Amino acid sequence: MNILDILYAQHGISSVGVCEFDTLKNYMSKSAIEKAYNYCENAHSVYVALFPYFNGYQKGNLSIYAMGKDYHTVIYDILTPISEQIERKTNEKSIVLVDNSPLNEVQAARLAGVGKIGENGLIFDKTYGSFVFIGTILTSLPFEQMPAILSDNTHIIPPSKDSKIIDCLHCNLCKKHCLGHAIGKNGKINCENCISDLTQSKKDLTKEQSDLLLKHNLIWGCDTCQLVCPQNKNILLTENQSFNQNLITSLSLEDIENLTRKQFNEKYKDRAFTWRGTKPLIRNLTLKG
Repeated sequence: MNILDILYAQHGISSVGVCEFDTLKNYMSKSAIEKAYNYCENAHSVYVALFPYFNGYQKGNLSIYAMGKDYHTVIYDILTPISEQIERKTNEKSIVLVDNSPLNEVQAARLAGVGKIGENGLIFDKTYGSFVFIGTILTSLPFEQMPAILSDNTHIIPPSKDSKIIDCLHCNLCKKHCLGHAIGKNGKINCENCISDLTQSKKDLTKEQSDLLLKHNLIWGCDTCQLVCPQNKNILLTENQSFNQNLITSLSLEDIENLTRKQFNEKYKDRAFTWRGTKPLIRNLTLKG
């Protein structure tokens, strides 16, 4: 079975490729490697798919990625039948991993050839820029090198593991506009200063971190480094209805402050911003008055 062709044929996926797990381990911690093997003993291959989500810039106080349906659910729903098909037809172990994964997803995407990494540490699709989610299938299926299939239907040979990590215009606009100066060398992000991380943190913020949030226009996430990037100019909008319809662009204190955790999850059951509960959102809204 040609798994890349099957993946590429799915609505909502832009680019697909595969990398060797042994190579990807060079970019993972020992504990992450152990966790991956717990998920999939004898893991050999990582299939990677990109899911475009840019719906155009919608004015509000939520990050663009959080306005639509929870991407975890969307990606699982698309990739799980394919993962199950791999197990059924090959008798090899296969598991879908999204976001809270032990895999270094960005490096997996680079090694699979589906995109290039920018200074902001994000993977860039040829057609949809960095506004893409990464979904992976980790499997014990023996690794076979195959050309990646990109969003414009071109096929390219994946880069070698020794190729340069950052491949962009190096204009440094993402670094200049990052309020927390969180973007370091080779796409390394200082999470203590990353606005997106701070908006989602349940920890007590320092005065400096609170001041950063006050300067920021969102209460959840951050799109700054993506919106200022020249490589994201004139990118195509997503055709996935999960990410371009029934959008929630903003939240207010009145929307959430009197909700229990259960009520909050039920009211916004298909949204990515629910995973931390109401506490960070209420704190961020209160900070902004």
